[in-house]
Amino acid sequence: MTLLGIGCFPANDPLNLGMMGMHGEAWVNHAIQEADLLIAVGMRFDDRVTGDLRTYAKSARKIHIEIDRAEVNKNVKVDAALVGDAREVLEQLLPSIDKKERAVWQSRIAEMKGDSAVRDIQSLPDTGHLYAAHVINDLWKETGGDAIVVTDVGSTKCGKRSITITTVRAL
Repeated sequence: MTLLGIGCFPANDPLNLGMMGMHGEAWVNHAIQEADLLIAVGMRFDDRVTGDLRTYAKSARKIHIEIDRAEVNKNVKVDAALVGDAREVLEQLLPSIDKKERAVWQSRIAEMKGDSAVRDIQSLPDTGHLYAAHVINDLWKETGGDAIVVTDVGSTKCGKRSITITTVRAL
């Protein structure tokens, strides 16, 4: 999932690989590169997710579910575009999808994941720096897990340095 998609699918589900892109786990990006089908629900395929568009998931067929028609085929050419509200589109699709076991693929995912599954944001070093993982974890603790956290990312030029800004709001 993308940063903006965190929380839309249970983090403890074995099929949840976690965050992709430049701020995600390397093994998740490798899994995307090896996939034969990507179903992108409400994502923009921006450069923070795809990296080099010329090499992004070249072997994968791509289905894009998106409410904003202008985002479809904007950065990544897809094989099928389903324009509409994600919930409604998925509710229409689900009855026609047969459940199949993917033991070989799930084994490959586990191999790529390696020991990264044992990492925990709570064990990140507290060196006085403000880590997004610490902030989100603290919000989770303070609200008993009952907060909706909305994130956004942007960049600004500050002299000769580029600064990435992440905004977190609890609603």
